[in-house]
Amino acid sequence: MLVRLAAVILAIGAGVLSWSSAVQAQQTLHAEQRVGKWSCMVDHYHFGSSKGQTSKKSAEADAVASWSNFVDFEYGGAYTSWKASQGKTMDCAKDGSGLWGCTVSSRPCRRLRK
Repeated sequence: MLVRLAAVILAIGAGVLSWSSAVQAQQTLHAEQRVGKWSCMVDHYHFGSSKGQTSKKSAEADAVASWSNFVDFEYGGAYTSWKASQGKTMDCAKDGSGLWGCTVSSRPCRRLRK
């Protein structure tokens, strides 16, 4: 029983390390350039969206949160600043029932170390 538990723990650990290595390897696939205090992806955009919001402001915030959450999943928290990201676009519209939705895109950036 103890041997089987140890094998499961080792297998889970190996899977986590493999996933972590894949994420780190993926980060190096995108060229970055310095923009002030930030290092930004040169030509790799990420997207986010929202729908069904009662106000344009909440639709915008929800779409930005969607963008940020996906960037965090792929590259980690260092790249999640919408404010610092480059090449931003945001398109919002009301649907037939009067609810708001937005789509956003931007190139993720990370703060350079001092």
